Amino acid sequence: MWELLREPAGFILERLKDMIINSELSSLQAIIIVLFSVSIICLLYKIKEIIDFSNEIKNKKLNYYHWLLENYKLVNIDKKIIQAEISRIIRYRMSGIKDVVRQNVIFRLIYQNQELISPGFFKKFRTFLVMKDGVIIFNKGLGFRFECFMYGLFSVQYLLVAFSFIALSIYKGDALSLWRHLTLYTMIVVLFIMFIYFIKLIPSPKECRLLSEVLRKQNLPPSPSE
Repeated sequence: MWELLREPAGFILERLKDMIINSELSSLQAIIIVLFSVSIICLLYKIKEIIDFSNEIKNKKLNYYHWLLENYKLVNIDKKIIQAEISRIIRYRMSGIKDVVRQNVIFRLIYQNQELISPGFFKKFRTFLVMKDGVIIFNKGLGFRFECFMYGLFSVQYLLVAFSFIALSIYKGDALSLWRHLTLYTMIVVLFIMFIYFIKLIPSPKECRLLSEVLRKQNLPPSPSE
């Protein structure tokens, strides 16, 4: 990998040297850019190891439960408890719903409506799905509207800041050095990513209607194949 990077790294260092000579960059700024670039390269080089390590931490409890099942002669009730806990963790990751009671209802609905929804569909609504008299109700009260408003506010805020940075870069033009333009556009990319992330957290009216339609099917008897 380092052999592949040698030529582009040499080109970048030469450009930095020219910018220092032309007083476009100070020595300190050049050092900061080099250190930042090296950090990014090292991060990209090690990213697979970092992802594997993160997954190992995330799956620690699941791996432990599987290890118990494989390495101990457990009585049936212990096996069922461990398997139920494994199922609860997996269902939580898929749907965002933590408690077993809601999980059981929701996964039955997912099974009945496979052509309409996936387990991840419920993640946007998980805070506002409440159990009442044995059925799940979508609570579209003030809390739901406030959360949607805050997500919308955050997304618009990121978008406005991104556009202000674009305007600043265009307005200043040659008055800003190249590295300042690069810094601005790096921040713009991050801001657009944050905008997309928060805007996707807001359930659309179509998704709300679909959820209401799915929840109405709770009162229907399960099919013989379930």
